[in-house]
Amino acid sequence: MHRIIAKKNKTSELFKSGSASLYWIQLFSIGLSCVWLIFILFLAFVHLYCILLKPLHFFYICMILQPNFIYNSELPSAINSSFFWVTLPPILFF
Repeated sequence: MHRIIAKKNKTSELFKSGSASLYWIQLFSIGLSCVWLIFILFLAFVHLYCILLKPLHFFYICMILQPNFIYNSELPSAINSSFFWVTLPPILFF
């Protein structure tokens, strides 16, 4: 019983002494990290959509309209482009 009361008093002393500002700074930094992570994930998904899905839609539409398009496909050049391999790893891992 005395330990619980001592713990409550210690906690209230921390907030009275000004250590509560440290709590708010930590809370702000965690929130900022979460917002940054969501932003990076959003950029990663937009990047994957723009690089991978748009050429795929273009590829399938042209393949249906023009069967010999498969030989002139832009899909390999989109996947093998230096832009894709240079920008994707930093977006996913940072």
